[in-house]
Amino acid sequence: AVQNYIQASSEQCIEFKVNRNLLNLKRIQVQENIHVVEQIFDIIKFLGKQSLPFRGSGSSEGLYQLGRIGNHHLNNENFLELVQFTAKRDSILQKHLTLAIKNSEKRKLSLKNKSKGRGSLVTLLSKTTINKIIIAILQSIRNKIKNELCNQKFSLQVDSTQDVSVSDQAAIYIRYIYNGEITERLFAVLKIIDSSGKGYYEMLKNLFLKHNINFKNVIGESFDEASNMRGAFSGLQSRIKHENPKSIYIWCYSHILNLCISDACKHIDAKNLFGFLNRLSTFFGDSYKRMNVWIEQNNTINERVSLKKLQKVGENNTKWCLGKNLYFGFLKENNVYF
Repeated sequence: AVQNYIQASSEQCIEFKVNRNLLNLKRIQVQENIHVVEQIFDIIKFLGKQSLPFRGSGSSEGLYQLGRIGNHHLNNENFLELVQFTAKRDSILQKHLTLAIKNSEKRKLSLKNKSKGRGSLVTLLSKTTINKIIIAILQSIRNKIKNELCNQKFSLQVDSTQDVSVSDQAAIYIRYIYNGEITERLFAVLKIIDSSGKGYYEMLKNLFLKHNINFKNVIGESFDEASNMRGAFSGLQSRIKHENPKSIYIWCYSHILNLCISDACKHIDAKNLFGFLNRLSTFFGDSYKRMNVWIEQNNTINERVSLKKLQKVGENNTKWCLGKNLYFGFLKENNVYF
């Protein structure tokens, strides 16, 4: 035992040298995996910042398709395409991607031959890993918000809309003071099951209870004009006021402005104006010859005016910037383009 101890202390033991080499190899693998995960984090944050989808139809998202000859023309969707783009400039990520593609091809072949494998294939590039990273980022953001909020008073903003999946999604914002400045943060986006005032109230209570935020600290709330939100008896604001009597309800200014502009656009003169401009936009936009005449006329009147694409405004379109762009597309200062 003493001799073995002396050999190990002087690093002359063969077993010690073998173990040390294995430990060094393991340490390098861990560092490389950490580097790969960091690159994947950066790609996911970039896609989220740019509001780009991660995946598409799913027909060309398998890693086994990336290594096939002749498949370079395929669109592997945003995430995998960005991984490939980054790997061209990152040798560690390129090494990991090459190995992941080979393992994915082997797994695909074994499944095709109906042979059962053991365990799952860990590539760090699957949709499962992406979802876990997104959840981790969400938890990190929420923890930062909760650290800034602490136990101080705050106000709420809640609004919902139906998305393309025909699900009503509610965005929940909180406003508070941090370092002497008003801070507004998106705290959660939740699927609405019960759209009544009671349903909204219970949803908010459960959300704040889950994240250890005192609901008694709500001193203000801002919603739209829907009866389930601003109702004086069973609306969300009345239920919040019942628990927090000093809280103040404010009818969302943006919704009020939207209603005012909607009513103003129903005026006969406004409808005639935008209807006329829509017909003009259609007249020029349906023919490249007429469009060329409009471009030449535009350049003749003012060469410094940058040409903007003619846009149309639908009857129920509430994107008022389109109406402004359409108006100034034909009318600019004292110049009339028709």
